[in-house]
Amino acid sequence: MLKKLITYIPYPIIYSIGIFTTTLLHTQTQWSIVVCVAVVGLSGSILSHLIFRSFQKSAEALIFSGALAAMASVSQINLLIFFLLTSILASLLFISSTKVFPHLGGRLGTIAFVSTGLCLLFFGLFP
Repeated sequence: MLKKLITYIPYPIIYSIGIFTTTLLHTQTQWSIVVCVAVVGLSGSILSHLIFRSFQKSAEALIFSGALAAMASVSQINLLIFFLLTSILASLLFISSTKVFPHLGGRLGTIAFVSTGLCLLFFGLFP
């Protein structure tokens, strides 16, 4: 049990890579958020082959889902704690939904939407 739990420790970190890089790319380049998500998703897919070999498919999905979460919240939030809480919550949703909904279309976007929405409710930042 502990060994399996330890394998999930990098998940929030990998998820936050997607959030931070998408937000940073959008704010620094002023590109459309959709273009930033595409760049981060493609880059994350390529870099996952090189960096995260032991859990490559999960890393690709987490980076892309993190980019989607940034897409939903980049105009709302610039708090570091918000992104960290979203990363932890989304990682827990990702881990728990993998066995329940394998190969379900839209799962990553749903995880991004739910985790961002719950954090917005928690911080009271819905417009």
